Amino acid sequence: MAILSYNPKFSVHYLGAALASGTVNTYVTGTTTPKTTYTTQAGDVANANPVVLDSNGQADIWLATDARYRFVVKNSAGTTLWTVDGIGDVAPSTAAGTATFATSGTKTVTFGTAQADTSYYLGLSHNSDTGETIYVTSKLTTGFTLNSNNSSSTATVDWVLVR
Repeated sequence: MAILSYNPKFSVHYLGAALASGTVNTYVTGTTTPKTTYTTQAGDVANANPVVLDSNGQADIWLATDARYRFVVKNSAGTTLWTVDGIGDVAPSTAAGTATFATSGTKTVTFGTAQADTSYYLGLSHNSDTGETIYVTSKLTTGFTLNSNNSSSTATVDWVLVR
């Protein structure tokens, strides 16, 4: 099932007029990797990419829930009018676990199930009372990396991922 980008139809007006025959290129947010949109809520009929707007500046644009989108809106002459990242709603997810440093200042955590993108939040709590700082140095769809300001850390870190 797909979600509707705007209800009841995606509609573009520019300088007070409908953007007739304009286009909407759709990408994975933050990239130029094309991302499919759909003409139906069932997500079974793909739009062309770019999506061509009708004479009213409208189109049916349904989004997949596996990643956020970048929309690049252009007029009929192909001039980019605006670009917007972060459109859509990735299906909610949570994950949690414990990471234990083993006499090293770095710990990589791998998720059981990969995330659709890296726009998630991590909550961290650790057992060290020696002024040690634990922090995230990289986030991937497959996991994340923790570092410690103590290169011989043996801290245990409880973590939770939230969207």
